[in-house]
Amino acid sequence: FLFLAELFYLADKFLMDKLQDFIIKEVATRKITSEELLEAASVAENHKQLGRFSESVYGACVMFIRENIESVFKIFDGEEAEGANSRILHRLMAENNRIEDSLIRLRHRLTSMGLGWAFYEN
Repeated sequence: FLFLAELFYLADKFLMDKLQDFIIKEVATRKITSEELLEAASVAENHKQLGRFSESVYGACVMFIRENIESVFKIFDGEEAEGANSRILHRLMAENNRIEDSLIRLRHRLTSMGLGWAFYEN
């Protein structure tokens, strides 16, 4: 994820919108593993200034959390409360909550438009 963050930064700096879009799509289609979760969350947090990139990495992390909550509990269990990854895990859970709230609002809007939630699902 760090390489993609650096590439996105350069694409942003040199106004390469198509490359930025490609990177966002790449991140969105990646399946994160337990071993990659902390690294991905760390890259997202440390590159907040890249906006869309950071949000897309957090989105991929949230999808992992929603599909693998038991693995996330194991990660928490293996970390010290004041350990190096404590802050990253806290931010990851906060982003999970923020994205979850956004999905609830989106679901409400789609339903009020008569489209239903099925319209949003893959």
